[in-house]
Amino acid sequence: MLKAQLPQEVLGIVVNSEFGSTSAVLLAVESKTRPYKDLQKHVEEMEDQLRGINSLAKITRVGAMSEQISIYVDNNKLINYGITSGSLMQALQKEGAINPAGSLNGYVIDRPIHLTSFFKSEADLADQVIQSNANGNVIRLRDIATIRREYENPESYVTANGTKCIVISMEMATGYNIVHFGEEVEARLQQIQSKQPSDINITKLANQPEVVDESISHFMKEFGYALVGVIIVALLLLPFRVASVAAATIPITIAATLAIMYLLGYELNTVTLAALIVVLGIVVDDPIVVIDNHVEKLDDGFSVWEAAKSSAVELFPSVFTATLAIAATFAPLMFFMEGIASDFVGMFPFTIIIALSLSLIISMLLVPYFNTMFIKKGLNHGKSITGKPSMLDRVQKVFDRHISKAINHPVLTTIFAVLSVVIGGALMALLPQQLFPKVERNQFAMEIYLPQGYNLSQTDSVVKKMEGIMAQDKRIVSYTSFIGTSSPRFHTLYAPNLPAENYAQVLINTTTPKTTEEILREYETKYSNSFPTAYVRMKQLTMVPTPAPVEVRIAGNDIAALKKIGAQVTEIGEKQPGITWVRTDYEEMKEGIRLEVKHNEAARLGLTKKDVADIVAINMQGLPATQVWEGSYPLEVKIKTSEAVRSSTDALLDLRIPVKQSQTVLPLRQVAQISPEWHQGQIAHRNGVRTLTVRMDLTQNAVANNVLGDIQPAINALNLPEGVSMSYGGELEMQEENIVPMGLSLGMSVVIIFLILVWHFQRIKHAVLSLTTMFLSILGASLGLMLMQYPFGFTSFLGLLALCGIVVRNGIILIDFAEELREKEGLSVKEAARVAAERRMRPIFLTSSAAAVGVIPMIVSRSTLWGPLGTVICFGLLVSMLLTLFALPTLYWLAFRKEDANNPESNAAPVSAT
Repeated sequence: MLKAQLPQEVLGIVVNSEFGSTSAVLLAVESKTRPYKDLQKHVEEMEDQLRGINSLAKITRVGAMSEQISIYVDNNKLINYGITSGSLMQALQKEGAINPAGSLNGYVIDRPIHLTSFFKSEADLADQVIQSNANGNVIRLRDIATIRREYENPESYVTANGTKCIVISMEMATGYNIVHFGEEVEARLQQIQSKQPSDINITKLANQPEVVDESISHFMKEFGYALVGVIIVALLLLPFRVASVAAATIPITIAATLAIMYLLGYELNTVTLAALIVVLGIVVDDPIVVIDNHVEKLDDGFSVWEAAKSSAVELFPSVFTATLAIAATFAPLMFFMEGIASDFVGMFPFTIIIALSLSLIISMLLVPYFNTMFIKKGLNHGKSITGKPSMLDRVQKVFDRHISKAINHPVLTTIFAVLSVVIGGALMALLPQQLFPKVERNQFAMEIYLPQGYNLSQTDSVVKKMEGIMAQDKRIVSYTSFIGTSSPRFHTLYAPNLPAENYAQVLINTTTPKTTEEILREYETKYSNSFPTAYVRMKQLTMVPTPAPVEVRIAGNDIAALKKIGAQVTEIGEKQPGITWVRTDYEEMKEGIRLEVKHNEAARLGLTKKDVADIVAINMQGLPATQVWEGSYPLEVKIKTSEAVRSSTDALLDLRIPVKQSQTVLPLRQVAQISPEWHQGQIAHRNGVRTLTVRMDLTQNAVANNVLGDIQPAINALNLPEGVSMSYGGELEMQEENIVPMGLSLGMSVVIIFLILVWHFQRIKHAVLSLTTMFLSILGASLGLMLMQYPFGFTSFLGLLALCGIVVRNGIILIDFAEELREKEGLSVKEAARVAAERRMRPIFLTSSAAAVGVIPMIVSRSTLWGPLGTVICFGLLVSMLLTLFALPTLYWLAFRKEDANNPESNAAPVSAT
């Protein structure tokens, strides 16, 4: 419908409906000796074999260069025989077309009629009759033209390690395991390669299954280290039998979680593995609390069965509420997050909720049974022979000496707690913000940009020089150059550029992710501006789907005004340290030639505007006339002239135009005149409005929002003309799009947790007290990020959510026990606060230490993606544990001390926590 509204000369409208499709595997089929036709034949055979893979969704190829048949006409002969270019085109198109001829209808069956009128070879073309007269004389194509088979002048092509190649792109169908897909592809490739000639080589350019497999293997190692670390913490801090029971629940819970995930069809990927690592230290919390209570019951004289039963029954409300609280911190993510953040978080909340639910069930049902079998004596009955106190005993004694001081000086303790929140908030505000970091991979891209209008040969010359440099670099495993085009999308968030002769992309594979960063820093310094007519951009893969980290968008209808403001923004950006390259998407003005036909003169000679256009086109790039089919191999047939008129305007004006009416040949200058013409290289629209975007690249370690914050005041101070508006894109836009959903998720988590706490305690004051522990975790989280030099991003946010749930659990356990002491033992508020802190220090210390140790592998790995999450949980837990154990009992006493005054009988004698 849209095409019908356009002029009939418009050849077609290109609609890319698969722009987001991502290749799972990119293969380069290269050969130094074979022509493209032969190479393409082998590629087609490979594709047929690869299509046998069930999980393959789509297979395409890039870089194939087709042969064509060029018909070089002689203008003098055309005049002599009275043949025009239009009549020649018409004759070839009619003979080469395949038109329906209907069908022969019979009494029983209908038989379709097929015409075999298309050309099959150059000989068919040469014998084609172009003109005949009444005397039977015929003019064949070979009489007026030279027919030659050759490769067309390419608009783009691909080389692998400097050798011509064809790239095969493979996409995996949804619902399949990408690692298994990679194994199937590898098995097929081994079979294919064994049957190929020795001069044909197959190279993997991008291998997503391998990337995923390495990521999962890395996470499995981290998971193993975390599992061992948590078990070691339990063994070091608890007696062997107690620690063994607690440690045994970890693999049981994780195995059950994996089984449930498998039954529900959830994939095991880096996100779900990260969730398992985070939850690893949390799932041991419930068993430790139950076991610790069981041991206390034994020390108080309970039988083994009574201790096992009462410890679970007594703690079920607290543990159940704590589990709900942690689950509540992640549940809103499933509903509020959008876009990339939603895709990224994926099964993270589901994995944690499944693991926590199973941990609750195991702690309440299985752990009491284990207690009856393996823990039959309390700690007071199990002193070591040497009588030396354990590490946990020493910690307990130090804490016992100081908790009374904290409660006896409530003002100082409260001020200290408030200061920790204020300082933590201030440090958090000072942290740089980066929603997602760059991808750590042994692969990056190099993009080469030349000024608008530069041809393919100029682009190729720059590419060849860079290839020469890379060939000498032992850190580079392979490089594939896409000259005049981009590679197929091999990374979900790295969109390919539109084809252009002044553009090239080089896909580079390195030895390790570390060497990738080394090469990026080195090459950016040495080669980005080393060519006078080109800019070489080093592109590290990121999780941000924007062309540049900093973007300033200027919208309006007046292009001149947009460019003026764009130039001012560009000038500001070029002066800012940390910015390496500034450009706009409107690009440079492109020079062209305006050809004006002298209508009166052309009409007098019997020439139409189309006649002139056809002759110029034939002499420039040729006009497509028909096709020749060699089996399934098509060859485009183009009409050309052998005259070289493409290099100068004088040669263009001297172009000979055959005039049938006078049987003469005239120069183009007689019927047309030319003049230089400049037009926009590109006009970009955003939501239907002309929008010029100033894009800025940064140095490797620069944070986009920090750099933008430095130049934003100067940009905002610009005087915008009427009708021109300005906005920001890049990482800032992505952050702003996600900050509201992140804020809503956090806010909703707090509200849900508060409602859960109110339901649990049946009193608002208790719920508020327990909720204050969330704020006590801010100092540790911000301090950890600052010490480890991480920006605050999305994974830091996930860590903060996990932290909030864990510390609220500590508050629930402590306040519940204090209430129990007041109700059952008649202790005063102050004594109940002190004793509760002393008795619950051990499980809180154990659970916090286990959770902190569980994420240490994330921190040690220095992963820019998962390192911040581990840092927030580890540092946040350790600091909040101290603050919770000292501040919360004090706040509890301050909140309820009036009840002691109203009830003097509750002031019982002090009770020892041991």
